[in-house]
Amino acid sequence: DAAIKTATGGTTGTASVTGGAVKFDADNNKYFVTIGGFTGADAAKNGDYEVNVATDGTVTLAAGATKTTMPAGVTTKTEVQELTTTPVVASADAKNALIAGGVDTADANAATLVKMSYTDKNGKTIEGGYALKAGDKYYAADYDEATGAIKAKTTSYTAADGTTKTAANQLGGVDGKTEVVTIDGKTYNASKAAGHDFKAQPELAEAAAKTTENPLQKIDA
Repeated sequence: DAAIKTATGGTTGTASVTGGAVKFDADNNKYFVTIGGFTGADAAKNGDYEVNVATDGTVTLAAGATKTTMPAGVTTKTEVQELTTTPVVASADAKNALIAGGVDTADANAATLVKMSYTDKNGKTIEGGYALKAGDKYYAADYDEATGAIKAKTTSYTAADGTTKTAANQLGGVDGKTEVVTIDGKTYNASKAAGHDFKAQPELAEAAAKTTENPLQKIDA
């Protein structure tokens, strides 16, 4: 309540995030919440707001936040759990694999390991393994808890020019946890792109549109 009032400038009522839900706009990599509970002169402040989501899942409203319109098609965001009090930085090998797989160099070099979980249609939380967070995206990874070894998952394929290349496996797809790869601007299921020869067979069915599922953590009210 206090954090929301400070950000929005509201004072009347008990403000909170409706349902504690953070919504994700996959097309623009933006997060939104619906705030309710303002009364009286501040009732007009009830509505949708864009929020910031930190690496550890903390959700905050920017100072001076104003209402906006939540885009159509937003979905509940995949939960990202803070792995440890200190983020696990990706190893050099994992960073290099991401870069070789097409991830922006700056994002890859700042990549950290996170633990994923998903909420099914019955509201049950299902563990989803580990991922490397690079920029606003999550990439599939293997993590050996005993040794601390981190390996970025990649897909090897034959490019249109006949050379062998790799693409980093991003978590996406309809359920938000399917491994997909982006090749020449198009997104494919990693399992279908693996070993595919785009020179001999340029056409390959693209992955279904992404819609990831919801949060992370509630705003610190």
